[in-house]
Amino acid sequence: MKKLLLLFLVLPLLAVETIKFPNGLQVVLVKRKIPAVFLTVFYRAGSFFEPEGKSGLSYLTGMMSFAGSQKTNPWEQIFFLERVGGRINVNITRDFVIFESYFPREEFPLGLWYEHERMKPLNLSRSFFHNEKKRLKREASLYLQDEDYKIENVVYSLLYSNSPYSHRPLDISDGITIQDLENFHSMYFQPATALMVIIGDLSTRETSLITRMFSAPASRQVIFPEKVEFQTRSLNKKLLVRGLKTKVYARCYRISSPSCLKRYSLDLAELYLRRKIKGKVLKKKLRGDWNVVSRHLVYSSSLCVVVKGGDPLAWRKLVSQTITSMKVSPIKKTEFSALKLSYIRKIREDEMNPEVWGLKLGEYSLIYHCSQEDILGGISLLNSDAFWNMIRKSIYPFNRIDVVLLPWGKRP
Repeated sequence: MKKLLLLFLVLPLLAVETIKFPNGLQVVLVKRKIPAVFLTVFYRAGSFFEPEGKSGLSYLTGMMSFAGSQKTNPWEQIFFLERVGGRINVNITRDFVIFESYFPREEFPLGLWYEHERMKPLNLSRSFFHNEKKRLKREASLYLQDEDYKIENVVYSLLYSNSPYSHRPLDISDGITIQDLENFHSMYFQPATALMVIIGDLSTRETSLITRMFSAPASRQVIFPEKVEFQTRSLNKKLLVRGLKTKVYARCYRISSPSCLKRYSLDLAELYLRRKIKGKVLKKKLRGDWNVVSRHLVYSSSLCVVVKGGDPLAWRKLVSQTITSMKVSPIKKTEFSALKLSYIRKIREDEMNPEVWGLKLGEYSLIYHCSQEDILGGISLLNSDAFWNMIRKSIYPFNRIDVVLLPWGKRP
C-alpha cells in the first residue's frame, strides 16, 4: 500500500516548461488555472559576491532597483502593484536577491515589463541614493537586533569563517558609494544571472510575450566560481554575544559542495533528527526551545540543531547521543518509508501554494542543481542503506561546530 501511495505522490501534478534563452536567462513556466500570476525572479547577486569592505551592497542594490530606469519612475512598480491588488516582496540571501510578486492575470504584460526594466541600468540621482541609504540602514538595524537573526549569523560566521558566506546580508557598510551600487547592479542584475519562475493560467500569447521581451538583450560577462574551498575544522567553544536574552546551544555540520542526492538526504536527516530528538525530549523533560534545520547554499549545505534556553550540557549530551545512534546503524526500512512519505507530502503541499512554489522551484534548480522530478524520483528509489551511507560520510567530527552562546551585557 505504501509503495502505491509513494508512486502516486511522485507522479507529475502540474505542467512545467523550462526555457533557456541564448542570453542566459532561464524561465520556468507552471501552468495553473488561477486568476493571478505569481512571478518569482532570482538574481545570483547575494552577499557572497560583495567585495571586502562593502557589506550590505547586495541589500542596497536589491532595494534600490525600485529607483527606476530610463523608462520608469522611482517606486513605479510598487505603486502599480498596489493599484491592481498585487504586491512584491524582496528577499536578500547569501546567494541570491529574490523578487516575489503577484498580480491579476490581465496585468501580465505590464507586470512582466517591470521585471524587464529591472535588468537595465539604474536611473539613480545622488540625493535619492543618499536618502535611501540612510533609510535602509535604519530599517536594517532593526533586523540586526532580532535575537534569532543574531544567532543565525553567529552560526554562519562559525561555519564559514574563511569565506564570503560569513558576510551578514543586512550589515550595511558606510563606505558604499553610488558608483559601487551601479557597478554591482550592472554586473549581477542581468539575464545571465537570473532565473524567472512564472505560475499562472499561461497561454501561447503569454509565452510568446516572454520570448519577445527577454530573448533579445545580450548579457554582460559574469564569471561565477565553479567551486569554493572551505577550511575543514572542528570547533568547540563558548562565545559571548551582545543582545542575547538566554543561553543558546548549537551543533552544526557543514557539507561542502554537495550533490542533489546529498541535499535532499540532508532534508530527510533533518526530519529524522527532529522526530528522534522530540521523543527523547519528552522522556527527559528537557527545557528549552529547540529546532533542527538543514540549510542549503550554492556551494555548501549544513545541518544544525539549535536550542534556546535550558541546560546546554544536557542538550549537548542528548544531541550527541541522537546523532551517534543515527550513524551507528541504518534506519529501519518501515521508519524510512514513513520518512520519505512525509517529505514527499510536504513537497506536494508546497506545490499547491503558488506563492511558495515559485520559490521552491527556483531553489531546486539553483541550489539543489536538479528538478522537482529528479528529487521525487530519487527519493522514491532511495533505500535506508544508501541513506545511512550518505549521512555517515557527510556527518563527521572534522566538519562539526559545537558552541554555547552566552548573553553579554544589556540588550541594546
